[in-house]
Amino acid sequence: MTVKYDISLDDLIAFQSDFLGNDRKLGSVLKYTLLVFALIISVLVGSKFIASGEFSIADFIFLCLMALLLLLFRKLHNKTTMRFARKIYDQPGNATLLGEKTLTLSDRGLEISDRNKSAKYSWDGVVKASETVEHFFIYDSAISALIIPRKQLTADQNEQVKAILKKYRMLP
Repeated sequence: MTVKYDISLDDLIAFQSDFLGNDRKLGSVLKYTLLVFALIISVLVGSKFIASGEFSIADFIFLCLMALLLLLFRKLHNKTTMRFARKIYDQPGNATLLGEKTLTLSDRGLEISDRNKSAKYSWDGVVKASETVEHFFIYDSAISALIIPRKQLTADQNEQVKAILKKYRMLP
């Protein structure tokens, strides 16, 4: 099965979003960061309370602001990362990531090509795949993936890609 499609900056950003949402190691690092941050805040406020013996309205406001920051930390982290990714992808040296791609899926694996390069992967070289409403992401490493925008595929092509990825246990 062969499909042709165009990759846009929005497709690259969608990949970053998928990666941020599904990477277990990143999730663990963020959780531990939040835990350490919460412990530091607790120690600071606790030591001030022990030293002065009183809890002021300023302490309460500080704790509320820190709690809000802790609640919003993941969302702020993702937003900042996405803004940074957009700047990186938008640089002239990354233009080859964009544009028309041709993807062939077969029993031997997959082949992706564009006007500058081509690459072949056996199914053993594919780490995992994920799908969203708008994309298929076929990961060739823990941090990079082939992006297939579903809106550019016919309904039949969408089903064929999904069936092939399931056949090789890349999708549940």
